[in-house]
Amino acid sequence: MKMKELPAKFKFLIKDQDETFRLYVDRKEIGEKVLASLETRMDGVDAFGNPTKGFYLSSKNKEVGLIGQLYGANAMFTLINRYGINPTEEQIEQIKDCVRFVLNYLKDNENCYDLNPILDSEVNSELFVDKGNDYIGACTWGLSLFTAARTAERKGVIHWSEEESNSISKQIKEIVSFFVRNVVGTEDHPLGWGYANGCTEPSLFFTYSVVEAFADFDDNVLNGGDLGPDEELIDFINTSKEYDDSDDEAKLTKRYRNLCYKIGDRAWEIFKGVLKTDFFSDNFSENFKVITKDEILNSSRSSVLFNTLYVIFIMFYSYTNSRNEEESEDIVNSMTLALQLIQNFYDDLRVNGKESIVDRHIIAFDQPHEHIKDFGKLLNEETIQASPFLPMLVKANNLIAYYILEFPQQQMRELFDMMLDAQMDGENNWVWDKRKYDLLSTERYLESIADFFDYYDKYERNYADKSTTDTQRRKEITAEITPRVEQKVKKNLEAAHKKDLDKVRREIEKEFPIEVSINNRIDKKIEERAMSMLTNSIEKIIEYNSASQKYKAQIEEKFTPAEKKLKDSVEKLVMSYLADDIRRQAMSANEMDEGVLAEAVKSDIGKFISKFVEFIAYNNATLPDDKKMSMADIFKILADVK
Repeated sequence: MKMKELPAKFKFLIKDQDETFRLYVDRKEIGEKVLASLETRMDGVDAFGNPTKGFYLSSKNKEVGLIGQLYGANAMFTLINRYGINPTEEQIEQIKDCVRFVLNYLKDNENCYDLNPILDSEVNSELFVDKGNDYIGACTWGLSLFTAARTAERKGVIHWSEEESNSISKQIKEIVSFFVRNVVGTEDHPLGWGYANGCTEPSLFFTYSVVEAFADFDDNVLNGGDLGPDEELIDFINTSKEYDDSDDEAKLTKRYRNLCYKIGDRAWEIFKGVLKTDFFSDNFSENFKVITKDEILNSSRSSVLFNTLYVIFIMFYSYTNSRNEEESEDIVNSMTLALQLIQNFYDDLRVNGKESIVDRHIIAFDQPHEHIKDFGKLLNEETIQASPFLPMLVKANNLIAYYILEFPQQQMRELFDMMLDAQMDGENNWVWDKRKYDLLSTERYLESIADFFDYYDKYERNYADKSTTDTQRRKEITAEITPRVEQKVKKNLEAAHKKDLDKVRREIEKEFPIEVSINNRIDKKIEERAMSMLTNSIEKIIEYNSASQKYKAQIEEKFTPAEKKLKDSVEKLVMSYLADDIRRQAMSANEMDEGVLAEAVKSDIGKFISKFVEFIAYNNATLPDDKKMSMADIFKILADVK
């Protein structure tokens, strides 16, 4: 939507915008508003209904328990580590109290991760504590929380006592060990994870959850971003009497990573035949069922779109580089097209007002348990929700845009606006959902907004900054020279006799080099942006794409870095087909006028890209194989446009 169409409370986000780019405020300003809203929602109750400080799950369930504190504390650390907020001392204590609550709860309940307060204490004790079972979902949130807490300390934002720091490290080690020990099929033949230890079949959702937790562990501990690896914690995790510390492959961190890589391999082998063409059930095995669009439309609620997203996430978070180049391209192409398949169907549902069918994932506890016959049945009676759809869709789009296409994507802004529109009503309600407060939704939206800004800061902010700077500079210089121009117009008006006033003004303006310089600079900027696609290097690329495979490498060696980047960028652009709404609106191939491309290049690079993709996407997605365009054909069109 356009800036003027955004609700008033969101307009502060946008400093400036043109047809192509927006200049947003720094994400920290959003984080501060979210933090202020979250602080007002820590007025929960205990199991007996007495007021107590802490995060509660939703407007309907205000009991403070393990799950709520895990969600809320993770949200707080997202604000610290990814939004860069600087909490006050009082806020720091509130955050630390959430972590202390989790640590004390685990200590009081024999280190058991259960479903409190979603399940009452008696059922929790019966299914979890008494039987020695742990809820995988809570473990994944625990791993993400504790690694984020370590990161916040390494950044100097929060300081833990020695006892607290030791407890946090022990929990991280125990959870990693738990995931390694309890993978279905054993570590040698991993099949995935169920909802608890003891499950004899894997679940797609819970397998995704464990792999996502690994991604957080990898980001915060094994890699550590700008901070580098958390060597102290890594050494602690890998110190064990169970194996030889000198054997790298035996180390717990390496085993966890390799396990997730194997799961990535398994996900590809299971779903590669249907990922980009069909929807499917949540069985994480070859026994999955293809789900038709009619079946989705005829249901009151379906989690089916989430299943494709979960496979995409597993592939991103855990896939290795051991595949050959051809298969790696197939994997990337399949994930990209799978995401477009979801996006198209979701857009159709929204047009018809039926998106509520797919906007929530109700967890299915269908995996049999080796000790408790009715375990899953009891949990299914609670209709436990996992996540809203929209932030998960944004997260997947961000992965595609950030790591694969590496190019500005129009739909990202549209998805961002949709996330804003999903917030609670009210001037200061920087929490989600639209009509009620939901802690899990809020946390997921926070992550996705951070993902959006990761993408935006890398691929769009620079363009928006330059556009705003050029526009503002032109306004300033115009304001500076206009009085001088008008003064000279008046002096020459009498001598000009009956000459047109505008003609006189244009002639006088030519005498002012600064104005000419501005116009030249703007023209040059437009030309540089467009002609970066249309330089003499195109001839080399045409030669490359026309050559046999045998000679491609020899030709590519002669490319300059800029020419290679150009070739790679356009190939990615063509592969992705960009936004499918362009394809739906595309004119037929016979009606497409190549002159439109030429005119677009001269006027605006954004229009050029849209028309270029519209033309290529239509041909390569719709026409018969014998009429589809090769890469060489595409570059010849560009050369003709030049």
